[in-house]
Amino acid sequence: MERRLIAAVILTALILGMVSPVLIQETDALDSDDYYITIPGTQAPSKHIEVTMGNGESRTWKLCVINASEKYLDISFDSSTDNKEVKITDIPEATLIGPEGSSEPSVAKGDLTIKVDQNSDAYDSVSVDITVYVVDASDPEQISETHVYFDIKVTSIYDASGMYNKFFGLIPNTLPSPFNSPIVPAIVSILVYGFIAWVVGSLILKRIAKVIGRNTSENEAKNFERATKWPIVILTMVLTLNTGLLIMDAGSTLISQASFVTYIMSVILVSIILWKIYMQIVKSVFRKIERVHADSNIDTSLIPLFRMIGMIFFWVAGTSAVLAGFGVDLQGILVSAGVISLGITLGAQNVLSQFFSGILILVNRPFKTGDFLKINDKVYVVRKVRLMYTEFKNWAGDEIITMPNNVVTSATISNMTKGDVICRQYVYFSVAYGTDLKKAQEVMIEAAKKCDLVVQDANHNIETRITNFLSSGIELRLSVYTPTFDDTGEAAGKLRGLIYEAFAENDIEIPYDRVQIDILSDHTEKISNS
Repeated sequence: MERRLIAAVILTALILGMVSPVLIQETDALDSDDYYITIPGTQAPSKHIEVTMGNGESRTWKLCVINASEKYLDISFDSSTDNKEVKITDIPEATLIGPEGSSEPSVAKGDLTIKVDQNSDAYDSVSVDITVYVVDASDPEQISETHVYFDIKVTSIYDASGMYNKFFGLIPNTLPSPFNSPIVPAIVSILVYGFIAWVVGSLILKRIAKVIGRNTSENEAKNFERATKWPIVILTMVLTLNTGLLIMDAGSTLISQASFVTYIMSVILVSIILWKIYMQIVKSVFRKIERVHADSNIDTSLIPLFRMIGMIFFWVAGTSAVLAGFGVDLQGILVSAGVISLGITLGAQNVLSQFFSGILILVNRPFKTGDFLKINDKVYVVRKVRLMYTEFKNWAGDEIITMPNNVVTSATISNMTKGDVICRQYVYFSVAYGTDLKKAQEVMIEAAKKCDLVVQDANHNIETRITNFLSSGIELRLSVYTPTFDDTGEAAGKLRGLIYEAFAENDIEIPYDRVQIDILSDHTEKISNS
């Protein structure tokens, strides 16, 4: 009996020795010491994270799970919220992390993003639950989960709790029925705000129009005041429409839609107002410069250029603001526009050259309408300077020549009328060798004095000069001044006639080439007869 008992004890001991490692391993379950979770800047997961957020706002946190054990851990995440207007838009991905101190990553981390809907109402507390699952990779049944809680307070621009049925959102509506409806203070508030804008706008714009009217006509100043005042009134009423909807507690969806419409209308109205002010300032500034500095290159003829520049700017700015309201990515559009602009630049170099040459001419003002220009030894009269080309008349005035501005700027131009309008004219004559040159010069000067197109004063003298010795005679030059360049052609013709007559009266010979022709047949017949 004793032997059997001893054998049973020994057998039991052997069985326990073999089974004990398995039992010990099974009891090695996951616990809080094997890993820990951190969110920098918070005390999670031991305490709830309290956050205040507004409409359309999003916040991001960095969530980290750190392995503090000698095991491989599978990490995964889940989320839930008790309000659909608060959403978890980003959560870390599931991953496997290695033991602490190993060469493999022992930290699982990622971004956790919470966003409030754009049209959300106000809420005192919205609970968000982020669940972190940790699984022993060697024993999938060993699972641990930890919860990270967020308490979100949502503030909403659509919260009408403090404005409902109040005039201007401040004064309670205590009127008797049926005027105690919230639509009454809403309409009254919008109309009163519009009236205030009309009164204030009238006072301010009247002052501005008075200042601007010093350099523009009184009629233009009044037109500016009228054209700007009503857009300001309408803009004010549009902007206060949201206040009226809050007074009526119209709901976040309707208020949100109305806000979008008022945004588009506000962009348009602001653009109109700024455009009116811009153009009035441009006209006033340029007219003042033209009046004070009569000889300046800057005058009212530059107004069309600045109108075009302003129009481009306001169109681009207004369109960009409207597209931004629709949620269009302007950065992508700008990149695409850069590529398209490069293609346009390469494919339309000549057009762009004309455009920028036109701007250069309009700004530098090398000539103006009515100027006489000599381009490539041909005389042109400036008719009109446009952005892409310049119109000229020929000297006779019976042809109109259109010349691209890049051709004009690349040419050497002689402006015959810039500066002093009085123009010098030269007339050349030849006299025979042996002529009394002093007498010939005196005759030319006296003849010039009889011409009605010759300017004669202390600053503009009539002069003569010997300019060349020709094969048939001596060349003399008469120098006179005419009232304008346009008179030079007619003056030269009259002077030639007067000098020719004066030379004839004073027996001064004008040499000319003579040609002697011998007819050989007649010459041969005379010789044979002799």
